[in-house]
Amino acid sequence: MIVASLLCVVGQADAAEFDGLFAGSDDFGDVGLMQTPTARMRADADFGVGVSTVRPYDQIHIFMQPLPWLELVGRYTDVTNEPYLPPSPATANEHYKDKSIDFKVRLLNEGRYWPELSLGIQDFGGTGLFSSEFLVGNYHWYDLDFSFGLAWGRLGSGGSIHNPLSILDPKHFDINRYNDSSSSTAGGLGLGRLFTGETIGPFGGVEWNTPVRGLALRLEYDGNDYQHEAFGNTQKQNSRINEGLAYRGLRNVDVGVAWERGDRIMARVAIYTNFNSLWRTAKTADPSPTALPNPP
Repeated sequence: MIVASLLCVVGQADAAEFDGLFAGSDDFGDVGLMQTPTARMRADADFGVGVSTVRPYDQIHIFMQPLPWLELVGRYTDVTNEPYLPPSPATANEHYKDKSIDFKVRLLNEGRYWPELSLGIQDFGGTGLFSSEFLVGNYHWYDLDFSFGLAWGRLGSGGSIHNPLSILDPKHFDINRYNDSSSSTAGGLGLGRLFTGETIGPFGGVEWNTPVRGLALRLEYDGNDYQHEAFGNTQKQNSRINEGLAYRGLRNVDVGVAWERGDRIMARVAIYTNFNSLWRTAKTADPSPTALPNPP
């Protein structure tokens, strides 16, 4: 009875309003918490650029919301503890660089009794250093926004749930994804690795929109175990719980800091605007219109 009453109260709030409150960037430029995406979407026609660092990954990303239900992110990553490939005298002091594209589609708007639901693909095509496919839902309660998802690939590599898609075709889906290099070629689409893997894993978290305008506190469970990073670049993970804060109190600026893996500091900043607001900008350089004469 108590749970039903709470759900009724939550359902009275405007879902679109909460979508905007909880649509800040994560470490990768996607709408999310830190290492994990959420089902939320930015405002229609938003676009921007940002940078983030959590060693050994330094990233620059470009994000846009071309449709109310579609998010796109392009990203360029500098892997600071791996050499440039292929090696040469000219690149002796260079780090490995990787390009990736993410997209996410909204499947269901949040309602009184159900969450907002989105399906996404991270690092589509190419080498797939950060490749993941995920299904995630979000549901708000007052100023708290809860997310829970299941992921294939990197984002779910810490899980032990048998891949449910292996029922359809075990030979295709039930494989060791991290040893399958045939679908991880630079410049390729990487379609063969989508939703594959022996196991999938959970991820999720909560964001609190504090009384301080624009300030949010974040807590998440990171589904990646960091034991399957590219190049055998295994990394220590002292904790799967990440904590951070995000601030969007300045116009068109989104900044955040976090403590991740129990031993790493993350910092990021993004600037953004909206195509619709640009189109409405007054043309101050145009001459003033000629006044019409008064009628006789």
